[in-house]
Amino acid sequence: MDLTQHLDEIRRRQERVRPAGLPRDVVHPLGERAVPEYVDEWARRQPERAAVVHDDVVIDYRELADRHARWAGWLRAKGVAPGERVGIHTGNVPEFVIAFLGTLRAGCVHVPVNPMFQHAELVHELGDSDASVVVTSAPLAQRLCDAAVQTRVRTVVVPGGEGDPLPSVEGIEVVRWSDTVTAHPLAEPARDLEALAALNYTGGTTGLPKGCEHTQRHMVYTAVSAAGANGLVGAEIVSLCFIPVFWIAGEDTGILIPLVMGGTTVLLERWEAATVVDLVERHRVTMTAATVESYLDILALPGIAERDLSSFTAPMAMSFVRKLTPDVRRRWSQAVGPGSVLREGSYGMTESHTVDVVPYGFHDGDHDLLSEPVFCGLPVPGTDVVVVDPVTAEPMGFGESGEILLRSPSIMTRYWRNPAATAEQLRGRLAAHR
Repeated sequence: MDLTQHLDEIRRRQERVRPAGLPRDVVHPLGERAVPEYVDEWARRQPERAAVVHDDVVIDYRELADRHARWAGWLRAKGVAPGERVGIHTGNVPEFVIAFLGTLRAGCVHVPVNPMFQHAELVHELGDSDASVVVTSAPLAQRLCDAAVQTRVRTVVVPGGEGDPLPSVEGIEVVRWSDTVTAHPLAEPARDLEALAALNYTGGTTGLPKGCEHTQRHMVYTAVSAAGANGLVGAEIVSLCFIPVFWIAGEDTGILIPLVMGGTTVLLERWEAATVVDLVERHRVTMTAATVESYLDILALPGIAERDLSSFTAPMAMSFVRKLTPDVRRRWSQAVGPGSVLREGSYGMTESHTVDVVPYGFHDGDHDLLSEPVFCGLPVPGTDVVVVDPVTAEPMGFGESGEILLRSPSIMTRYWRNPAATAEQLRGRLAAHR
């Protein structure tokens, strides 16, 4: 059986078990448009709705539309041209979201940089991406500047620490974030959905991290297909995100899914179970992604069964160390309520923008947790998964082991400046997961 016939049979089998009510096709809530255009439109339709929440700061859609347009305008005024790379080296703070959106609006390329990186790692990623501007937090500014002098970075922008002195490094202009907020807003956003929009770095286990080239089309597809596959289309979305937004899974759950779908993102820089419960009650959080250990932390809180977590209908687990089990799921629903079903989040990788297969709707009888081999669910609308012989690339029989290939509208374009690794990973528009 050739690949086309094999995929047709896979799709037929998937349709027989697809949970009722889940869309088979991609549903764009506002049509296919660039990410900043979604924010602009939601600002017109629901200007006072909270878009970004962090500690006591609440930014509504009207303010988010204005503030990210001013960041885009500042980039243009500084001479940062479309296609130039802009690094963001902070934790889960509003400035990350504003700079992310404004960078896309200006047609520049978003480069998320791990704030835990040390000198050599910073030099590699900043040098490899050729970022010209980097946003960093005040506590990390000196470390960032010390690395930046070995790269082509020429401007460092520092949110926070308004009363503290800025680092002074020869060859690097260091400015405060507050100096950017009065820039003239860029009215017209970049609309080319196929242009390079982000370098999401991955790897490091087989060599230095590689930049996955992603476009705004990849981003929007990920947001809307993930929402559809998780039963979120038309639902209230208030996403609490404590996993790092520099990581692509955090970018999806903490920025793209809530903001493309017109919801709210509640940012948290560090996990603390009691704080999470307070935020769920205060902001009526509906979804999050956390480790199994994190949910066990919540269950261990005194009086947790008396707290009002009824809004928390989409808690998603990541079985990194502790595995999600039927017992943990049962304990969670007993404490939080039957409307909250704890389930695995998704299967995916940075090369495909992460949300590729989800087990939503397969929790009855703990089918998703008890099936062998491990059950990941169904591909999101528009995505195909096939298992092939790792040598011949011929489709394997059902139930046989092999190499996983993904075909998706969000597969990276290529690895940044790495044609050899690209040729090894991509087969046409199929991505191999080794």
